[in-house]
Amino acid sequence: MKELVNSFPQQLRETLEISRSATLAPFPGKLGQVIICGLGGSGIGGSIIAELTKKESPVPIYVNKDYSCPAFANAETLFIACSYSGNTEETLSALAEAEQKNVKVVAVTSGGKLAEIAREKGYDLILIPSGMPPRSCLGYSLGQLFFIFNRYGLISNEYQLEWTRAADLLEREQKWIYQAAEKLTEQIHGTFPIIYAESGFEGLSVRICQQLNENAKMLCSNRVIPEMNHNELVAWREQQPNISVILIKSGIEYYRNSARMEFVREVVLQYTDKVFDLEAKGHSALEKTLYLIHLTDIASCLLAEKRGFDASEINVINQLKNSLSDLA
Repeated sequence: MKELVNSFPQQLRETLEISRSATLAPFPGKLGQVIICGLGGSGIGGSIIAELTKKESPVPIYVNKDYSCPAFANAETLFIACSYSGNTEETLSALAEAEQKNVKVVAVTSGGKLAEIAREKGYDLILIPSGMPPRSCLGYSLGQLFFIFNRYGLISNEYQLEWTRAADLLEREQKWIYQAAEKLTEQIHGTFPIIYAESGFEGLSVRICQQLNENAKMLCSNRVIPEMNHNELVAWREQQPNISVILIKSGIEYYRNSARMEFVREVVLQYTDKVFDLEAKGHSALEKTLYLIHLTDIASCLLAEKRGFDASEINVINQLKNSLSDLA
């Protein structure tokens, strides 16, 4: 897993090449909304792009992580099915429902049943490299989502420059990123981490949490500011020596959210001394997001080693899939 994580900057470059060779048919008619369907490592890209593009996209973006397709799907819907393996049962089920609603389908996968369906029915298909854990291929899947959004006029070509800048930044800062990841590992080892991020970076905080779950085998939680100011903030009432708090600092926070985050710090420090800033580098929100994804992916692998676990092992998920295979 560590080798795959280390290759993230190169993955960012490769995904641009994949996009340049991909062909998508024009949208047939008016594009009214986007549904991105995917789960786990295949689906987190949908959450991230929905947040990063919400101020630019002229249409609403809905991220679907269920067996069913939303009722509002229709002929004006771009339905993006994301499944790295191509066999994610929830995504295939939602796609089957979406097909009955005359949606425009684009599939992003490495193969499996999703690729077979796309070829059989003539759907647009973008193939990404296969044979790796889905969570280690976010650069490939997220990059194709940005390409699709750009192709259908939802975002500008600026993302390509930001994407390249991010790859340059990660390669240039690799030594420092590892040092920061090692420091974060030491800070949160043996704790229950809670990640607080400004709205707009919730997808990033979920990704960090997921990587700590799957790679480091750690329980953790993530919440968003300002929403958590209206509920979870009140729960900080007792000493919590085993909880650590990670504050995501993008450097481009809305000024009132920045003030809220500092207030949260003051409150939380009364109950735990394990409060840490995780600062992003980069010019744009996309660059900052990719930077922190790489840093925390590395940290999750380092934590797995420190805790004595194999970062690649996901036996319990495989057991779940086997138990579900017995159902009709």
